[in-house]
Amino acid sequence: MSGQLYDGIGEAFEGFKTLPLARYAEVPGFLALVGDVSGRSVLDLASGTGFYSREFKRRGATRVLGVDISSAMVDAARALEDRDPLGVRYEVADVAALRAFEQRFDLTIAVQLFNYAEDVATIERMCRTIHRSVEDGAEFFAFVQNPDFRFGGPSLAK
Repeated sequence: MSGQLYDGIGEAFEGFKTLPLARYAEVPGFLALVGDVSGRSVLDLASGTGFYSREFKRRGATRVLGVDISSAMVDAARALEDRDPLGVRYEVADVAALRAFEQRFDLTIAVQLFNYAEDVATIERMCRTIHRSVEDGAEFFAFVQNPDFRFGGPSLAK
């Protein structure tokens, strides 16, 4: 069901990163938090249209895989990759049931992944597959929505 939430918007989702909240807060803040990725492999979970996947590849990541439950999002990410090839790969998958990877990753990111977990058990399954997917000592960065955030608050345009 989670994948279906985004299947109807596909590539249009990419435009959300240009909105003030994302452009001036989320994106620069998250990139600064993750820091230098040069020479590292990156697993991008809930990758959507691949915004962060592409950005980390541009910043020197050696191997980047974006995973999203929505086939429309992955199709859009692949179309963007076809237009401007960076060497990013994408897969459709549910993180709670993610396959084992032959090569594990140095760094994993999850932007808005946990928002769609239906319960704590699902989050636990997600965390187990993430742990299985990374090298010992790997870093994991998650960006999640504060449940108390109110979208009807003051204008963020400033």
